Parts: sequence; C-alpha cells; structure tokens
Amino acid sequence: MSEEKIPQKNPSEEKIPIKDVGKMTQNRGWVSRIKRSFIEKFYSKSTLATKNTKRKKIMEILENMEEGQLPLTPEKITTLAAILDATGMKAGDQYLSEAKAMHIEDGHGWEVGLERQMTTCKRAMQRDKGPETRAKEVRVQDISDDKWEEATEAQGEPKRPSWSYAWAAIWMLRAIEAAQVMAKHVDIDFKTKNVKLYIAKSKTDQKAAGVWRTLACCGKDPCNRACPFALAVKALNEVNSKDGNCTLFPDAEGKAVSKIHMVAAWTKYVDEKATGHSARRSGAMAYAREGTSIHHIQFLGRWKSSAVFRYIEDAMTEMPMNVTNREPKELDEEQKAQQERQQRRALKPKARASPKKEDSPEKKREHKPLVHDEEKEQVYAVSKSRGTSIKHLVGQAAWGIPLDSWTTACGWNFARKNVKVELTKRPSLMAKKCKKCFKLREERDKVMRAREWAQEMKL
Repeated sequence: MSEEKIPQKNPSEEKIPIKDVGKMTQNRGWVSRIKRSFIEKFYSKSTLATKNTKRKKIMEILENMEEGQLPLTPEKITTLAAILDATGMKAGDQYLSEAKAMHIEDGHGWEVGLERQMTTCKRAMQRDKGPETRAKEVRVQDISDDKWEEATEAQGEPKRPSWSYAWAAIWMLRAIEAAQVMAKHVDIDFKTKNVKLYIAKSKTDQKAAGVWRTLACCGKDPCNRACPFALAVKALNEVNSKDGNCTLFPDAEGKAVSKIHMVAAWTKYVDEKATGHSARRSGAMAYAREGTSIHHIQFLGRWKSSAVFRYIEDAMTEMPMNVTNREPKELDEEQKAQQERQQRRALKPKARASPKKEDSPEKKREHKPLVHDEEKEQVYAVSKSRGTSIKHLVGQAAWGIPLDSWTTACGWNFARKNVKVELTKRPSLMAKKCKKCFKLREERDKVMRAREWAQEMKL
C-alpha cells in the first residue's frame, strides 16, 4: 500500500445537492434528524460520555443545594467547588468548567463577577493536590514470555493482547486507536524492512484527514519485541482477511474489538494497572530513553503542543541533563575497516601536481608578477578594510604562543580581535605597505648582521 492509496471513509449519510436544500427544509423530520447528527459532531463519543457523566453529577449536587439549580451565582460556585474539593478529586476544576458551560447553554449571561469567583475557586481546588495521576508505564520487554505468546479465545477480546499492546506502544497509540487499526492500514517493504502505518483518525484529528508514519526494523538478529517490522509480519500472518478489511488485532472470531475490551485485555494479560493511555505513554518514554529527539517523538506521536513533555517527563528525569557527549555506537568490522581507510587517506600527504608541458613555445603566456622576488621569504599580515589592503611585516606568530602575542613589526596585535587579516608570503602588489613596519626593517638592516640574527630568531 502506498501513500497515494489512503483508505477513504464512506460518508455516513448521502449528501444532497445545494439546489435541493430549500425543498428538503420543508421536511421537519429530516431537519430534526440531521440536526441531531450534527450535534453529535460537537464532541467525540468518548468525550461526550465523560461530559454527560460530569453534568449528571453537577445537577445532582445543585438539586440538593438550598438555593436550587441554574443559573449559577458566586455563592453557588463556591459551594459547588467546596463539595467537589471535599471528594479529594484532582479534576474538580473540570467539573466547574462544565458547570459554566451548562450555565451559558441554559441561556444565562456570564458576568465578570462570576468569572472572578470561578477563577478563585479553581485556584483553591488545585492547591496542595500534588502531582497528577498518570497512566502507568508498562515496558514491552517486561511482559513475561508466556503472556507474550498467549492467545485468547474469549469473544470480544483481542486474540493477541500482548501483541496489540506492543503495537500501540511502538506507534504511541491510544487504546481506541489501536482497536481501529485495519490490516490494510499497514504497508510493509520487505526490501528495506520499513513499515508504514496509516492512522485514519485520532483525538487531535477531528477532520479525519489521516496521517502516515514510518518506522524501520530494529536491525537486530533476531528482532526484539519492540521491532515494528517483525511485529507487523507476525500480526498480519494472524489475520484471515485477504483484502485487509478487518482490524489488525481482532478477536478469535475475526471481529473488531472495542476500546473497552481492548483496555480490559491489557489489564488482564499485560498489567493489572494498565490503562488506555499506558501504551502511548510507555512508548514515548521508551523513545526518550533511547535518545530519540523530542521533535521526532512529537511527530511520531502526533502531538501538536508541548503536551509531549507530560508523557516523557519521568523518563527525562532519569537522564543527566549535563551530559551531551554520548558514547558512539559500536561499529561492525566493515565500518571499522572503512573508517581506518579514511584515516590513512587523510594522513597521507598529497603529491604536488607536476607542471603541465607546453605543446609549443607559441602557447606560453607571459604572466605579470604579483610579488617582488626579494619579498618571497617574508611573512605578511594583510589587513583589509573598506576596500583598502595594507601589508604589515609579521614580527611574532606561532601556534605555540597565545594569539594575543601575535604581533607585526609595528606592534599591532592582529590576532587579538576578529578582524579580516590574511597571512601570506605573496601579498598582492595592490596592497599598500605599512610605513612603520618597513621603516623598522630598513633600520634593522643597517645594523651589521641584524638581518641574519632576526631570521634565526624568527623575527
């Protein structure tokens, strides 16, 4: 399967032409039906179920209060927050947000005084709550051998619970996403041992545009449990569908598994404290421990915000932040031999190219000399500024002394600052001479044997 053949979803309802909208509007039953269908798109099914549970509990509390139900008042908000805080739940502020939504949806205005009281109560509810409770990490390599190979015949549960959990951890999928993966969504390249996974829809993909992600084989012999290539081959071999129109991890009868049954199977066969987010969090932490960059983890896991840090924070706290140089990976024999050849080639001195022989005297060209012959042994420091070049005589410069000590004959510390300076024995004739440097050299040459002493002392 290639990226061009992205599986398309069938529309849940046949679309009508815009020209027929006016006529269809007269059908009240049709309008009522499509309106209910549209409202269902406000939230996903899992989110809507959670919202309804919260709203039911809020109405139960408000009904038992002396002041009655909606609309909310600052006093009601405070009482509701106090009751929720007494339960010790860490998500009490989410109930307050839901109460605000119920207040507005009931047709009441939201004033500044209500907002201030809501903010104050939320802040008070979060005080001294401690760290948030996160999904338990369950590492794939910690699953026992008997649980790894166990196949269940229970109806509604994935036939290979441990494999489904490992697959979700490798691709950092939620339980509901792992349950919805189809066999046709997996594309294997046996030549490169790369695996592509098409994720049709996720929590952050409300448009259901779908995304492709690619992983490679672990490269070990034999492959480990967390190898996407080996696990993809094993999972597809278990699927009985030829066209791939079935889930990758069906039950024993080949039927799709729901999110609830997927999580129940993980709890039963993988870890009793596993949740629907355990695989996603465990996969992110595993990649963080392996040294995978955060933006690669974020891309693979489809995070569009800094929420990725909440998943890998515990793994990051185990890693020393002041260590930047890691030990290089061990090379095989062929890579070591290639590295040695490159090192020998780099250390081998390059041979000077022999001058080309002229075919005939007529082809010889006369080149204008750019330097004076008597100046070839002298080292110059040519400074360039505003289109003007000035050549100084180098008085002291060597790798064995500090750069601050590199000076010209006139006393200029040319290497102390980041300036445009060229060290050369062949300066251009267009470069102007430093009057002070050359005057000092002339004065030096007047002294008997001063030039020979200067050359011996590298001055």
